Amino acid sequence: MRYSFANCILNSDNHQLTRDGHEIPIEPQVFDLLHLLVTNAGQLITKDLMMETVWQGRIVSEATVSARINAARKAVGDNGKDQAIIKTVSRRGLKLVVSVDADGKSPEPNVQKPARQTIKYTTSKDGTAIAYATSGSGPPLLRAGHNLTHLELDWASNIWPPLCLTRWAKTTRLSGLTFAGRDFRTQTLKAKTFNTMWMTLPRLRMPAGWTDFQS
Repeated sequence: MRYSFANCILNSDNHQLTRDGHEIPIEPQVFDLLHLLVTNAGQLITKDLMMETVWQGRIVSEATVSARINAARKAVGDNGKDQAIIKTVSRRGLKLVVSVDADGKSPEPNVQKPARQTIKYTTSKDGTAIAYATSGSGPPLLRAGHNLTHLELDWASNIWPPLCLTRWAKTTRLSGLTFAGRDFRTQTLKAKTFNTMWMTLPRLRMPAGWTDFQS
């Protein structure tokens, strides 16, 4: 597929970028970033989506990300001051702000929708409220909690979604729970032991839909 924009052509068949008819050498990650932008022209590309697509969820430094963005701008004749082609949306991500023709047609946006989770409560045998969350579909996968687990803030962090959560939610029915004994409604914390956590799991079997779970 050939994507024409500004004075550039990005060819996804041979991984080639040309500007004003001249081939511009670019690194694979820069090509992937440009491909993500041109196939979603005018759409906001969040940092999470960028990390998942270009770096396959690996954790990389801010300096590395900035270097690839600068290289992409330079390759298409843009720069960080003008941002005439690739615009930074402060604290949100990037956007390609020029029109794109894909082999004579405007490409259909293919932005991946971020994973969503549903948070519910159940109770342990001693009556303590246990928060748990589910997202995605497929074989069940349990992400056990610890003393720093926060079901909502984990998804908003810069660590857990790129590292594992986004990838797991695409292929499994991902379930997460707070550390056994922690009640986010009262902010109390009881004994934290492996046995306590293990005894909590059967209480989540029916609410979380773990039909094959056996304790």
